[in-house]
Amino acid sequence: MELIATVAADYYTLETLDAKINVTENTVASWKEYIQTEKALMKAGEADESDVAQAEASLLSTETTLETLRQQVKETENSLCGLIGIPATTISRGCLDDANLSTDLLHGIDAQLLANRPDVQEAEAALKAAYYNTNVARAAFWPSLTLSGSAGWKNNGGIVVNPSKLLLQAAASLTQPLLSQCQNEANLKIAKAQQQEAAISWQQAVLDAGNAVNDNLQGWQSATARIEKEKQQITKLEETLRATRAKMRYGTTNYLQVIIARQSLLSAQLNMLADRYEVLDNYILLYQNLGGGKE
Repeated sequence: MELIATVAADYYTLETLDAKINVTENTVASWKEYIQTEKALMKAGEADESDVAQAEASLLSTETTLETLRQQVKETENSLCGLIGIPATTISRGCLDDANLSTDLLHGIDAQLLANRPDVQEAEAALKAAYYNTNVARAAFWPSLTLSGSAGWKNNGGIVVNPSKLLLQAAASLTQPLLSQCQNEANLKIAKAQQQEAAISWQQAVLDAGNAVNDNLQGWQSATARIEKEKQQITKLEETLRATRAKMRYGTTNYLQVIIARQSLLSAQLNMLADRYEVLDNYILLYQNLGGGKE
C-alpha cells in the first residue's frame, strides 16, 4: 500500500514538474522576444542599455529556475525507477490536465472504512487478544472439569467422585482471595488492566486515523479553493502585463513595473500548479489513510 502510494506520488510529481517546465519555458520565450524588441528599440534610440540589461537578468533568473526544474525531473524519474525495480530511464507519462479525480470522497467518508487500516486492525486484534487473555485468567479460578454423559464428571485425572467438593473450592477461590498466594487473582487483575489498555490503544488508533483522514479532506478542499482564486489572479495578472507593456511603449510607465508584472504572473502560475499537486497528494494520502482505498 505504501509502495503504491509512493509510486503514484512520484508519477504525479513528474506531471506537475512537466507543467511547471512548460510555464517556465513560455516565460523564457516571452523574455527572449521582449529582449529582441528592446534591442531593436535601443538601436532606434527609443530604449537604453539598462532596460536591456534588466530584461537579460530576468531571463537568466528564469532560465536558472528552468534548469532546477529539469534536474528535479531527472531525480524524480530515478527515484521512481528505483521503486519499480528498473534501470534509470525516462518515464513515459501523461499530462497533469488529464488527471481525473472522483469527488465522491468530499461528500463524507464512513468511519467504518478506517477498519481497513493496518494499524487499526493491529489495535483491534490486540484488543481481542486482551479479552481472550482475561477469559483465560478468569477460567483459571475454575477446576478443570468436563461433563461426559454416562461417565459423569471428569478431569485430567479421571472420573471425579465428589465434584461438589471441587466446585465449592472454586467458589471459595472466587469469594475469598488468598492474598499474596492467589496467583490466579493477580493474573486476572493483570489481564483486566491489559484489556483496558488495549481498548484505549484501539480507541486512540481510530481517532488518529480519523484525524488523518479529516486533515487530507481539509487539505484537498483548501487547495481546491486556492486554485479557483489563483485562476482569477492569473487572469488579472495577464491583463496587467499586457497593459503595462502597452503603457511602456508610450512612455507612461517604467520598466520595473513590467518586470514585477511578469514575475508575479510566473509566480502565480507556479503556485497554482503546486496547489494542483497538493490536491493529488491528498487524494493519494486518503488512499493510505483509508487502508488501501474507499472500496
